[in-house]
Amino acid sequence: HIRYLEMADRCNKYFAGMQWDPIRKARLDRRKVPALTINKILPTMAAVFGEQLDNRAEIAFRPAKGGLQETSDALTQVYLHVAQQNRMDWLETDVAADGFVTGRGYFDVRICYEDSLQGEVKLSRIHPGNVLLDPDGCEYDPDTWKSVFVTKWLTADDIRVLYNKEDGDYLAVKDKSA
Repeated sequence: HIRYLEMADRCNKYFAGMQWDPIRKARLDRRKVPALTINKILPTMAAVFGEQLDNRAEIAFRPAKGGLQETSDALTQVYLHVAQQNRMDWLETDVAADGFVTGRGYFDVRICYEDSLQGEVKLSRIHPGNVLLDPDGCEYDPDTWKSVFVTKWLTADDIRVLYNKEDGDYLAVKDKSA
């Protein structure tokens, strides 16, 4: 995972036009020599993003053998509702951009009970650097992976609310001593 994070950071920097090695850049700065950067990645990636926007798939359900058209129509309507509620066009673009730049992009799909006791489908983007994949996973299909860990940084206040006051207080004291 550390190697992936280093590669993803380097890819993000190249995408942003920060392509100079810091040591070489510092040497050039000391000699007052300008460091010219011609970012060919940004316009190339802009074209890739444009292609992704133009070629989005339209989702529609069709009945399988012996299935009912009414069921397929209902599933299509449910999907359209979920996509609209979650601003799927924007979300899909963000996840695709993560994949194009860093090599990985992830959706998080959950049932949320904040607005309805029956639950609503909630889609969000997970930062690719926060996902630790199964080191033995050899396939693209996540169902074949033994484990996936999603990490998240929390403040001491978050720990107090989500877990308990003692752990939050302990981390707050430990943070001040560091």
